Amino acid sequence: AKTLESSACTNCGAGRYSGAEGVEAASGCNECAPGRYSTSPGHTDSSCTNCGTGKFGASAGQVSEAAGCSACDQGRFQEQEGMTSCEACPAGQHGAADGAKTLESSACTNCGAGRYSSAEGVEAASGCNECAPGKYSAGTGQASRNSCKTCTTPGEYQNDPGQSACLTVDAGFENSGATT
Repeated sequence: AKTLESSACTNCGAGRYSGAEGVEAASGCNECAPGRYSTSPGHTDSSCTNCGTGKFGASAGQVSEAAGCSACDQGRFQEQEGMTSCEACPAGQHGAADGAKTLESSACTNCGAGRYSSAEGVEAASGCNECAPGKYSAGTGQASRNSCKTCTTPGEYQNDPGQSACLTVDAGFENSGATT
């Protein structure tokens, strides 16, 4: 009868696991899935560690958090662990300069008044579009050019882009309507 010696079995390496018994070769070990990693040998599937919130993992078989998990880029966030990509800030918002990338509420900030963005994943406030001259938008977080309203009230105008209100014509002058 054969006896099992500890040297007869070798652990699956770091970044790999096996939940099966009797695996005959290292090729029978599975890689930890993208979004997960393991730092030491001998793991089962459930013991691969998830990349944390605010991070994602794109490659399988990673042996450390530093190697396997990347922080979400500006304008993106990830609220869940073990994910393979980050979510984009929605239209009308941009990445917060100092925001934590773990929650949408802290990673994304509304485009300011006089601006809009129909794109998702805008990295910075400079990526929000300005309302054209002759138009304004008082609201924040606007996702469409249609949110920019035309200055149509007689006696009002706006010559500058990216404004939140129309201006009143100075005394002694007149304006008959919309400016462009």
